[in-house]
Amino acid sequence: MKARITRVYRCAPEGHTTIQFSPGDVVEGIVAEMAMADHAAVQHFDTPYNPELENKIEPPPEIKRSRGRPRKDTFE
Repeated sequence: MKARITRVYRCAPEGHTTIQFSPGDVVEGIVAEMAMADHAAVQHFDTPYNPELENKIEPPPEIKRSRGRPRKDTFE
């Protein structure tokens, strides 16, 4: 099992030496299990980056407004 650390996490997996992990570190084994049990990590999946799965959000086209005061329609 692999896990990605989400906050600063300290543990002693061997029982005598404390190790500190930074956010974003990927750990595995007993350290991953301990971090997930303490809610300091999320499960990490080995998925390669696939640009086809990324969706680009395009903003709507801008509507140009006319300058000045709007024309007054006259009905005769």
